[in-house]
Amino acid sequence: MHVAHIKLGSGVTASYREAGSGKPTTVVQIHGLGTGHNNFDLLTPHLSKRLHTYDIDLPGYGESECGPGERGITYFADSVAQFIETLELAPVHVHGTSMGGCVAMVLAGRRPELIDRLVVSCSFARFDRASHVIFKTWRMAAAAGVEALALITSHQGFSRGFWDRAESERTVDAFVDALQGMTPMEFLRDLTLIENVDISADAARIRAPTLLLGTDEDIMTPMQSAPSGLGMTDLHKLIPHSRLEMLADCGHFISIERPAETAQAIADFLLIEK
Repeated sequence: MHVAHIKLGSGVTASYREAGSGKPTTVVQIHGLGTGHNNFDLLTPHLSKRLHTYDIDLPGYGESECGPGERGITYFADSVAQFIETLELAPVHVHGTSMGGCVAMVLAGRRPELIDRLVVSCSFARFDRASHVIFKTWRMAAAAGVEALALITSHQGFSRGFWDRAESERTVDAFVDALQGMTPMEFLRDLTLIENVDISADAARIRAPTLLLGTDEDIMTPMQSAPSGLGMTDLHKLIPHSRLEMLADCGHFISIERPAETAQAIADFLLIEK
């Protein structure tokens, strides 16, 4: 899998990775905070056995340029819309994880003609107050460098039992590699953009069939948020044609910790006959 480039309607260049070429069903994947397309390094090899995948780099990630406009979830969603339109993929399936889930939901709510089915994994509509305590630890770790940031986020992002598994060291290495393309300051830049976001109105406008895929040990974007936030169970109530599934014994980094099971859940949902 190699990184390709495409010029969007705005004139900026976006980078992406393509796999599973020739498969009849296509999904565009949107990464989370700080990772770029490497977010899907372990997931895509499983998913591309059944689907044609495009793992995109949002503006400022990977080799994607930052264009004009105010940086934020809406700006990211517009960039993905341009990507879909430039490659003439619409209507297409979209999977967004964590911050990418927010981007995917805003896209689906505002540009429904571009979306066939939607998958949102380990995401949110609004963070609760407990999340802001987590963000304080990220800021403190970022001040010490990428290694410290990777250590604290991996401790918070993987399930407790994960660390007893034989593959944990290799998996964490993959996560650290995904973070390497971004400096701590760039990580904090986008953290500031999302920590006070509220996309509940956009989520309520989604009409595409939607799979909400959460995990039982996610403390970053939990299945059940505190009243000050809107988590996965709240999204299930907001999005009319949604179904909620939970992967057990897994933390926030679902695409990295349990890639085979995540790929199966996504592909099963996207390949259901209408």
